Amino acid sequence: LQHYSTVSLDLQRLMLACTSPVMSQVGSFLNALDTIRAFGREAAFERDFHACLANFNRVYYWMHSIDRIVTSFLISFCVPCLTILLGFGMTWLNEVGWISAELGGLALALGCGLSARLSVWLWCQATTEKFLGAVQRVSEYADLPWEGSSNDRRGWERTRR
Repeated sequence: LQHYSTVSLDLQRLMLACTSPVMSQVGSFLNALDTIRAFGREAAFERDFHACLANFNRVYYWMHSIDRIVTSFLISFCVPCLTILLGFGMTWLNEVGWISAELGGLALALGCGLSARLSVWLWCQATTEKFLGAVQRVSEYADLPWEGSSNDRRGWERTRR
């Protein structure tokens, strides 16, 4: 679980880092379209844009491939193992006399549904960890001292109001 969260966060960070050049290329291209056409540099910008898109697609592909591999592993291996363990546990509790066969069957039916949601729970936990990390970074940046001059700070505060 800890390894999945770490890999997921790193891949999402890579995806965002690869998205930025694509957006920057589009913005730069649209802002400077007259100049690019005037100097005949369309091919250079197109080549750079396709390289940025290829990097983005590569990261996006691997991020979702790893996610699907982990999900497939969880669904095909972990869910049946959890269901079998739950079944053995319910059988033992029934033999000991702590629960009836009906309650054991109900617990087993509900447990199968819960274990099938294991992959969704894992994804939710990784996403929550990502958001909490973002909040932590924002709070750390908010506590940093002002690096500009006092005139910059006053001007910034005036425009903020």
